[in-house]
Amino acid sequence: MDKKKARSERKWQDTPYQGRRSTVRKSARRRKIRLWLLYFLMTVCILCIGIALSLTVLFKIDTIEVVGETRYDTDQIIALSGIEKGQNLFLCKTQEGSEAIEHAMPYIETAEITRSLPSKIQIHITETVPVGLVEYGGQYVVISSSGKVLETTATEIENLPVIKGLEIQSAELGSVMEYQDETVKDILEDITQAITATGMQDIKEIDLTSPTNPKLNYQDRILIKLGQPIDLVIKLRNAMVALQPEHIQTYERGTLDLSLTAEDGRSFFNPDYVSSVSSQEEPSSMDPEGSSFVEEDT
Repeated sequence: MDKKKARSERKWQDTPYQGRRSTVRKSARRRKIRLWLLYFLMTVCILCIGIALSLTVLFKIDTIEVVGETRYDTDQIIALSGIEKGQNLFLCKTQEGSEAIEHAMPYIETAEITRSLPSKIQIHITETVPVGLVEYGGQYVVISSSGKVLETTATEIENLPVIKGLEIQSAELGSVMEYQDETVKDILEDITQAITATGMQDIKEIDLTSPTNPKLNYQDRILIKLGQPIDLVIKLRNAMVALQPEHIQTYERGTLDLSLTAEDGRSFFNPDYVSSVSSQEEPSSMDPEGSSFVEEDT
């Protein structure tokens, strides 16, 4: 053994300086690699222990809240989510819970489930607003602006317009209706959203028989022609001004044409009948909110 050690020392002494230096560097590099590998393995072990603790002991759900106004019972909403107290905060299936609530409770438009550390679940509810009735299968289907089926009824519902001209393939409660023509779906959504945005009321019917020129029935006395289904908010705001009693009398019937409103700001009213006095007068014109309104004799 002493001979082997002596030979190693003589070999080292006989090694040139540059060779010795290279050997030292290699040895130091190997030690550094071993240290880094050790640190890495220790870090992985710590992370694994932390993950195991968080999934078994820590972050257990102790509070489930329903946030937002809703017509449904909060306990039913929580039960439908499939989330229970004691479950792990990160293992609960939030997406599946949201979909289950939205499908089973039609008047809930969205049910967003969020996690709040260390142990809280919140279900944020947005209620659906019904926008119209569609005749289907011998009854009326109440729908939202997105076409979601909210309920069915045998009779019309006050303040909800009847939507005509839709060809429906299926209308399952809690799901979006399936249309023969998907472009009609987009036009209906745009119209109902514009009605909601402007706050326009007393719409009795939405006629989509001609999708490129949809029409509205206002108070069962004014037919509103929208023209191309674009710039609908601008058109309906103009219509709300034109329908004021100082422009169109409350007893008058006729057609309000908004086809050119988006282009030049004008709308035209063609009465179904004109009294002998008014027939002798010039058509009235004005500029409501920067848009001209013209009343034309038929």
